Amino acid sequence: MQYEDLRREAYIEAINLKGENKFVSTFGRVPWELIYSFSLFSVPSYGIDLYVMENFKKDENLCDLLNSTKIYLREDKCPLMFSSSFFVVDDFCQKRNDLLYRSTDKKIYVYKTFEDFTSFLEDISGKKLDMEKLKEVTAKSIILNNLILDIRKLDMDIKEIFEIEYFSKFILNLDERIHFLEMILKKYKNLKKLKKDYIKVCAGCGIYHNLSSRDEVLLECGCEGENFFIIENDDLLSYLEEKYSKKRIVKFDYSIRGCPFDEGKKLNYLGGI
Repeated sequence: MQYEDLRREAYIEAINLKGENKFVSTFGRVPWELIYSFSLFSVPSYGIDLYVMENFKKDENLCDLLNSTKIYLREDKCPLMFSSSFFVVDDFCQKRNDLLYRSTDKKIYVYKTFEDFTSFLEDISGKKLDMEKLKEVTAKSIILNNLILDIRKLDMDIKEIFEIEYFSKFILNLDERIHFLEMILKKYKNLKKLKKDYIKVCAGCGIYHNLSSRDEVLLECGCEGENFFIIENDDLLSYLEEKYSKKRIVKFDYSIRGCPFDEGKKLNYLGGI
């Protein structure tokens, strides 16, 4: 199986969940654990499509990622966005949020605080947050976090590690996602472990094709990606607080062509510019 197949399988699941209003698209760094605690499912709906980039007119004022998102929405080409009851975004990139408001009639929630997001989900679902459910989901999130950190240490090309991280998020069932990552570690158990440096990017989507290294790992610290880190506190809610803190203390090594933050070397899907 190709890792990309995981996203294709999610397309089918998302369409099936659409009728139950249980599917959500996320953009940016938002607490999916809270979404799951309300018996909803979510995936990151960003991405860069080579066909889209080569065959549709692009807005030169937008990055490649936002151009793809704009075209996905306009042409109704993304089953994930189509099937979503609403979108959740963070407030990192105002250009992205402005684009979404212009491009869809779906409800858009801008995530700022855990408490406000909880209230929004309670209102939209008609039920109160189940703290035991949140703890159960968060415990699984910690397992996923630790598995990803173990995979990052493997003597494996940076591109494959990124694909494992990215495409595994499309396994909606958390137990199945955990099992998938455990099987990756089992499959590659004989690979040596490396101490690696991080390549800091605004978002790995698309541009990771241009990078090749066995002793580096992509760290998405800007508009997309999930925060994986060594956990020093056993308290579940403290873990969530640290995971979704708004600290940004790095400068990008690489960024997507057209990124408004204008940091690092610019890359597109096909190479540097």
